Order: sequence, then C-alpha cells, then structure tokens
Amino acid sequence: MKEMIVTSMPMFVCLFWSIMLALNLWERYRPYNVRLLIFMLTATVLYWGHCVFFNRSDSLIPLSDVCYVTSNLAVYPLYLVYIASLTDRREYHKWHYLLLLPTLVGGLAVALIYCLMSPAETQQFVEQYLYGGTLQGLTGAARVQAYVHNVCKVTFALQIPFVLWQGFRRIRIFNHLVSTVYADTEQRTLHPLRVMLWLFVFTSLVSVLFNAIGRYPFAGSMGILMFPSLLFSVLLFSLGYVGYRQKFSILDVEQDESQTDAVLAESGGEAEASELLQRIRQLVENEQFYLKPDLKIVDLVVKLRSNRSYVYNAINREMGVSFSDYINGLRVQHACRLMQADHSLLMQHVAEQSGFMSMASFYRNFKTVMGLGPKEYLQNLIETS
Repeated sequence: MKEMIVTSMPMFVCLFWSIMLALNLWERYRPYNVRLLIFMLTATVLYWGHCVFFNRSDSLIPLSDVCYVTSNLAVYPLYLVYIASLTDRREYHKWHYLLLLPTLVGGLAVALIYCLMSPAETQQFVEQYLYGGTLQGLTGAARVQAYVHNVCKVTFALQIPFVLWQGFRRIRIFNHLVSTVYADTEQRTLHPLRVMLWLFVFTSLVSVLFNAIGRYPFAGSMGILMFPSLLFSVLLFSLGYVGYRQKFSILDVEQDESQTDAVLAESGGEAEASELLQRIRQLVENEQFYLKPDLKIVDLVVKLRSNRSYVYNAINREMGVSFSDYINGLRVQHACRLMQADHSLLMQHVAEQSGFMSMASFYRNFKTVMGLGPKEYLQNLIETS
C-alpha cells in the first residue's frame, strides 16, 4: 500500500494540474495553457507507467512500457513547445514537430517489437532487462527490444541540453522584449519559468542518471524509491503552479502594440533621430509622462503620433537603455526628490506618487538605480540633515 502511494504521487500531481488547467481553459481559452495541459497529460501517462512498473502489474507491462518510453521522449520537447507558445510571435514551428519525431519513432518501434515478441520473449525481456537490468540471456526480438530501449535512453539524454538551451534563450529574449515595451515589468516577465528551468537542470541530471542505471534498482526498495518520487512530485507541482498562474504571453505584447495601429498607421519620413529624442525627453521628462502608472511604450508612440519602430530605436539604441530602465530611472529620481522634500512621507505614498504600480517594483528599481533601498536612502537623508 505504501509503495502504491509513493509511486503514484507524481502521477496524481500531474493529473491534478491537468484537471485545473482544463477547468481554466473552460473559462478562458489560452493557447499556451493548451500546450501546458498536453505536457501535464503526457507526464501523467509517464508516471502511470512508473506506477505500473514499480507495483509489478505484469499483465500491463507491455502497454505501460510503450507509454513510458513514448512519454519519456516527449515531456522535455513538449515543455519547450509550451515556452515557445509563451514567447514567440509565430504560433507554429516546423521544428516543433521535428523535436517530437524521436517520440513517434521510439514509441512505434517499441510497440511494434512487442507485437512481434512471443509471450516467452516478452516474459524474458521483462524479467531480464526491465527488472534485471541486463541483456544477458536475451535472444531474438527480446534482445532487439533491449537495444531499442537503450537507444531511447541515449536520445532522451541528448534532448535535455538542447531543450534547456532553447528554453533559457527564449525566456531571455522575451524578458528583454518586455523591458523594451513596458515600464512595469512585474507579472510580465518569465522569471518564474526561468527558475523552473534551473530546477529542470537539477532534475535533468537525476533523470539522466535514473535512465542510465534503469528503474530496476529501485523496484522493491521503498527507501530508495521515496527520493525520486518526492523530487519529481515537487518539481511537477511547482511547474503546474507557475504555469497555472501565468497570465501574460507574447499575445498580450502583440495586443498592446496593436493599439498604435488603431490610432495611426505606420509611416515613413520621420524626423531626425535627434529631433525625436528631444520630443521624447520633452514629453517624458519635462512633462513628467513617466508618472503615468503602467506606462507602455505604445502610450508614448500614440502621444507623439510617431512611428512605433522609430520610438523603439530612439530609446533602446540612441539612449542605450531599455524603455523600462529609462522610465524607472526617472521614477526613482522623482522618489528621491519627494523624500528630500519631506522626510515623513510613507514609502507607500512615495511609490504611488512616483508612478510605481507595486512596492516590489519600487524597492527593486530603487535599489538597482541607487545601490541601496529607499528606507536606507531616507535614513541617510535624516542623519545628514
């Protein structure tokens, strides 16, 4: 009974988030949540295969083994597809299907060989290879099946570096895009997913190790089995929780950018970069446009009645800073002036009057610009006054 509970934990975690995501999609359709739901369902099948294996349900082994091999090859590429749906302007990519090609080939190969194996060969393969961890004594289709399983293990290990590299790269590019479009980046960047990928790095090493040595050493050993089960349960719960709370994607960026198209058309013949920079500084700095809460670069574009790409380039290239850094730098300077003028102001009031949407954003940006927190800055002002 205990072994059943321990081995089924990751499966029920995945099943729980699959249900939650499905209910969420029922209320509001989001393409990236569909990808995350597919990932969670695939992981559910993967850990069902684990559960069958560790509880010695021999009659289900051929079916569960096919499901295990197929889903094991699919989970990492599917998580990358999920990240791509959050970060990329193009919804579909041919290479997504190429990433899943080993899944199709490996799953079909394992299923076909099981169909060709006699009951005796299947029994031999299960006992010798799956539970014994050895190829010795295997003959015919059973030996071929073992070789195919080994190839699938190597393929799984080769997938991981590429998925992690692409995942980190896409998140970095997306976060940079957010900083060029929004002054307030909280709840818009994918920093939580970046943390999840770092957890993936650790669990990937564990996964490769488990795949290399096989599952057989863990069968029948509750003490050893508890560690990977808890580890993957925590990771999967964290992935589901972060994904369930994720409400912002490239679709929102595109929607905000499209606001300029509803007001004015893209046009050439823009003034010199120096003149545009002067107009930007006049509006943002002199007229204190930076105090507008939740300021977006499209607000600036519409106000200036300019070309979107020209304004982007003027700030990000000519000034050499992101839109977020430019606006929040001015907000921090404004906050300093407020504290210099009145030492009794509450930090909440300083943040609100400086245009910050949250205290977290205020503290983070203030420390980035000034090198110390706002309370420390205020205390220094009091001591020197």
